[in-house]
Amino acid sequence: MNTDQTSRLLDEMQVDDPNPYSAQKSKQSQEIDVEFSKHLEDQKAHDGAIYQLVEKESEFIKLLNGYITEKPAEINQLKSYREQSEELCKELRLVRNDLKTFVNKTEQKMESLEKYLKNDGIENRTEVEEYEFRYIMDLDNLKTKKGGQ
Repeated sequence: MNTDQTSRLLDEMQVDDPNPYSAQKSKQSQEIDVEFSKHLEDQKAHDGAIYQLVEKESEFIKLLNGYITEKPAEINQLKSYREQSEELCKELRLVRNDLKTFVNKTEQKMESLEKYLKNDGIENRTEVEEYEFRYIMDLDNLKTKKGGQ
């Protein structure tokens, strides 16, 4: 058979390929192409999911870095507050001690004035003595009120 006869026979048979396995291979290759395209679509979907995970991870890393950089600043601020409160406590102790000293000295003065007034039996006090007496009595009243509370 020459090529003209072969091509005529093929035309009559309406077969494109002289190889009978060619149609089967073509069908298999189409199936493979379909499977491969599905695989590519799945891969794209996985790549999208992976991309989203990478984005989430980078956001998490940014938050973590922010946390790491912000927390020392907050810790330093808290240390500063603690130091300030310790200083204020020291100052308050000093003020409290000064007040105790003032109260003790005032009590001593009051006792000495009371002794003076009782021992000397002065009934007619001068204005200064009256003022001092009232001052001492007012302090005594304040002390009594403070002690009663």
